Amino acid sequence: MDTTEKLKTTGAAQAPEQGAGEPAMDPGLPEVSREVMVLSPARKRELNRGISAPASTTTAVDGELVLAHVATGNDSYDLRPNQVGNFQRVHISAEETVAVDISFVQGREGETVSIAVLDGGKLDNGKPTKREVLGREKKLSFQYQATGQRGIHRVMLTKGADQKILDFWVGEPPPSRES
Repeated sequence: MDTTEKLKTTGAAQAPEQGAGEPAMDPGLPEVSREVMVLSPARKRELNRGISAPASTTTAVDGELVLAHVATGNDSYDLRPNQVGNFQRVHISAEETVAVDISFVQGREGETVSIAVLDGGKLDNGKPTKREVLGREKKLSFQYQATGQRGIHRVMLTKGADQKILDFWVGEPPPSRES
């Protein structure tokens, strides 16, 4: 991880707000360490190597064909969802803002698309959700800012009954398990 800068913050373990029937946490718990990961541009390129979408404009599922273009710093990626509607994972840094362009190939002008942050972060309107209307070009653009927490950060696009998921990972990926 020599290409990754680690920023550490520590604080005493705190119990979440206690609800009825929930046990209280032990106040004598040790301090907890939380890592906020900032990936170098070279490390992001290494992790994101080979994730561009194929040139075909057909879809492998019954849902609508949707293409995504994600720009992170000086790099950009063309993505296509898999058979269940999930786009390839893009590795980003903590609190990084990425630009996203979405193209609804079979969309119609005037259709509404809901954009929802599922795992933390915010959209360019400062909120976790927003609605956009497709224009004549059947495209929409927005920015997403991840949190400082390491891990998965998903953004869901919903148009009618069709849903697609953008998948971002903040920081270094988890270590792989060896048998």
